[in-house]
Amino acid sequence: MPRRKKAPVTLDDKSLDAFFTSAPAALAVFDRELRIVKANETGAQMVGLPLDQLLGRHLRDFLPAMAPFLEPMFERILSTGQPMLNEAVAGETPAQPGVVRHWVASFFPLPGPGRRPAGIGVIAVDETARRRTEEARRRSGAEFRAIVQEATWGIYRSGADGKFLRANPALVRMLGYASEAEVLALDLTRDVYVDPAEREQLIQRHQAAETIRGVEVRWRRQDGHEIIVRLSGRPQRDDAGVLRGFSMLAEDVTEQRTLERALQQAQKMETVGRLAGGIAHDFNNLLTVILSHAQILADSLPADGSEVHDDLEQIQGAARRGADLVHKLLGYSRREQLELQPLDLVAWTRSALDLVRRVLPSSIEIGMEADDQPGLVEADAGALEQVLMNL
Repeated sequence: MPRRKKAPVTLDDKSLDAFFTSAPAALAVFDRELRIVKANETGAQMVGLPLDQLLGRHLRDFLPAMAPFLEPMFERILSTGQPMLNEAVAGETPAQPGVVRHWVASFFPLPGPGRRPAGIGVIAVDETARRRTEEARRRSGAEFRAIVQEATWGIYRSGADGKFLRANPALVRMLGYASEAEVLALDLTRDVYVDPAEREQLIQRHQAAETIRGVEVRWRRQDGHEIIVRLSGRPQRDDAGVLRGFSMLAEDVTEQRTLERALQQAQKMETVGRLAGGIAHDFNNLLTVILSHAQILADSLPADGSEVHDDLEQIQGAARRGADLVHKLLGYSRREQLELQPLDLVAWTRSALDLVRRVLPSSIEIGMEADDQPGLVEADAGALEQVLMNL
């Protein structure tokens, strides 16, 4: 048997009035004189007037700020019979003077007797909150971009293939290039890492990691100079967990590491100085015993023991040279006060270089160029030797 068609559902005037009244959008009807003849509660709340005070009023009476824009539009609709849909409307309302509100509204002619529209229907949605949210998001994005652009650390994004995707000015300067475009043309593995294996190791170590913290690598600037860079950031993965790239911070720590090495060297030299000072004191005690006994022995010998006297003088001379060496060691360890005396720098330097040549490997050649004119200064020879050895 054929199915019986269901009777169409009909809505009575009461249902239609309820829809008009409770609609979440503003609904309004204007006559040809642009007076509002019907509106719902949502529309009254939008303009900030009670509904009973809104009905019968002219457009310019309750939306004076928007009337210069709306009146020509309404006249055009009444004369042409063509609707205007999804128009952006903005202006102040009596509800909030001084505050610009935004709507998206559609205006359409209402049929009347003959061909002339009897009035205009309006449907409007308040977009103020959404516009403010978008504006706040734009401001936040602009502020974040400004932070990235003005940061003193390098900030970049790279793909898993080693290509730069984004680079801020600090990174461009760090690598010694003139523009971001030049950096984006680089390949990290080939053009930036001194040892390409370092990047491969970094990727392997952080395949499953959420963050990368303080990894130091060696990079190469455009001019070929190597720099030490500390990297921190986050791997970027797709929904399937496949590594797609990295978002990273890069800090040039080359100078910091150089200063740390210099400090370590200074600490090492200080340790050597303390050791030299301790040895010098013990050695000085031994030389004092040698000189004292040599002097006692010389005083006890007869005057005609010339050969023995010569031997004792050799012993005493060697002991005195040892004492002079002790003095130098104590000066090197800074355990003696400086003794400033007139010193010929040229002659002293030639003598000091003889000692340096004996200390350094034979593969290192030292030359000296100096004016033959003696340059006298007030200086401590031991302190100068320390300076020379440090250099």
